[in-house]
Amino acid sequence: FTITGTVRNSDDREALPFVNVYLAGTTRGVTTDASGNFSLALPALEGRLVASHLGFVNDTLALRPGTTRYFFSLKPEANTLQ
Repeated sequence: FTITGTVRNSDDREALPFVNVYLAGTTRGVTTDASGNFSLALPALEGRLVASHLGFVNDTLALRPGTTRYFFSLKPEANTLQ
């Protein structure tokens, strides 16, 4: 199976390039392109997808049978200086 999707910033809805998208607990993963898009080949549609990027809170989505397109919305981490 091949799944595709897009990763965006939850604040301004801008596409996020170079986000790691991977199947949790495996070494299967890809990085989004400059437009925030990804395509990932999987042996089966089971498990959880994770999107991670420095400066943002990770997001996780459950893979669903019959769904091949996924959308992530990453929230920027709140950074505080003390």
